[in-house]
Amino acid sequence: MSEWFDTTLGQVAEIRVSNVDKKQLPGERSVRLCNYMDVYAATAVETSEGLMRATASDAEVLKFGLKAGDVVITKDSESPDDIAVPAYVPSDLGDDVVCGYHLAILRPVEAVDGLFLSYLLRLPQVNQHFAQRATGSTRYGLTLDAVQSAPLRIPRDLKAQRRLGELLAAIDRRIAGSRALAHKYKKLRAGLFGKLRDVDCAYEAIGDGFDLQAGTTPLRSQARFYDSEGTPWVKTLDLNDSLLYDSQERVSAAALEACSLRVHPPGTVLVAMYGGWEQIGRTSLLEISACTNQAITALLAKRPGEWDSYFVLKALQALRHKWADFAVSTRKDPNITKSDIAAFRLPRLALAGQLEWAARIRAVDSALVDEHEVAAKLELQKQGLMQELLWGPGRQRMGSSSTAGRRCAPGGA
Repeated sequence: MSEWFDTTLGQVAEIRVSNVDKKQLPGERSVRLCNYMDVYAATAVETSEGLMRATASDAEVLKFGLKAGDVVITKDSESPDDIAVPAYVPSDLGDDVVCGYHLAILRPVEAVDGLFLSYLLRLPQVNQHFAQRATGSTRYGLTLDAVQSAPLRIPRDLKAQRRLGELLAAIDRRIAGSRALAHKYKKLRAGLFGKLRDVDCAYEAIGDGFDLQAGTTPLRSQARFYDSEGTPWVKTLDLNDSLLYDSQERVSAAALEACSLRVHPPGTVLVAMYGGWEQIGRTSLLEISACTNQAITALLAKRPGEWDSYFVLKALQALRHKWADFAVSTRKDPNITKSDIAAFRLPRLALAGQLEWAARIRAVDSALVDEHEVAAKLELQKQGLMQELLWGPGRQRMGSSSTAGRRCAPGGA
């Protein structure tokens, strides 16, 4: 590992605070302006396409024109914890691309790599410095001194800097690819939900096809009713709009008997009745035997073989917006009752149609979960690398701050 040295941002980069506004004035040159959101919403400014048109004087173009290797940061923000957000300029964008107002250009000295510097500026330790030095009450800004005094630790070997920057950029590209695939799968699922909502078929009330059973909550004062080895006990916060394999709490055999708790078999669909708009209509499909609290209704098919449980789970999600017709029109608080659930109508597809639609949804959901897991693992890998590689050896790491992890992934978190 290359030798590292302590320094400040002002010692390794020339800092130019832009004052170029969005106006078009006669007598000035036509330019393409890199604005606040062009920097804030991306980790790199890679193209001039989409940049707004404005004008600038020859002196402004000379001083604030962007060059390959520059790093641009947001100098102002509505929050001190979200300031000095960096974006790297990997290549020349043309001699008419200019940095706009509320931004600052950091032009590294020859001994410092711009891509590596852009990652240094995302470290929580550096974020913390900017958050503490930002001034203002409703809108916050950084003075030139606050930017210049940011503490950094850098390898002396320029090639080592470039390797570290390229390694982190490669992880970012993989994260971006995984998130792009997740977005694609979300659109596919939304399309499948839309097809179900538009299907031309008869509808059947849930109460006609299912027995509805509400749960019970044991008294918490009777601690003996709770047992870490007991039967899973599901609350509304456990419901995940997917398959449910476990719960946060379990109840003892004594609780089952004393409180007459019903134990529902695997394949039971659960629906939340209470908890506000974030919870009502939320669902899960039991993959275990479990009992529930009083805020959940369990759906047990009256005629096995007529309804596919996974289809019912996902159909309820596709039609979840309809719970507002019950909750808002009949009571002040956004809750629903067992009677509301009994009256809720589901598309009455033949079992083969249910299975076909459910299989397509299941495949998309599985792929979506996979991509979320890949992105999460890559994000953890990146955070570890940023601490170990960017903060350097031989330095005790500072504790996490509220800015830790801010905007480390492409396009923001």
